[in-house]
Amino acid sequence: MSSAAERSLPALVLSDTDDPAVVAAAATEDYTLHVTPLSWRMGRLSLASVWWALASAMFWLILGALVALTVGTVDAVIGMVLAALVYGGINAVFARHAARTGLTSNLFSNALFGTRGR
Repeated sequence: MSSAAERSLPALVLSDTDDPAVVAAAATEDYTLHVTPLSWRMGRLSLASVWWALASAMFWLILGALVALTVGTVDAVIGMVLAALVYGGINAVFARHAARTGLTSNLFSNALFGTRGR
């Protein structure tokens, strides 16, 4: 870009608040094609939580590969299927109870274990 073209550009105006017209129009959009307004962005704590969730998922991926190397792929897959079936069965019972009573997982834990269940 030449220096003459640089001089013809208007100065960039920055703002620390969202433009109300943009926020109103954005209420019907999903931000896939433009910048998300500042007030609609995730905070630092939420982003840190997302990062830790990804790190945790990578840990379980590595642990599965380690188990497959240790006991063999077929036995590791059988163990994963059995674990999924057992956890699914247990959680189905808990989900039905929660739907019937309206308890959250925290309240249900308190009902089972008292204050030590937190």
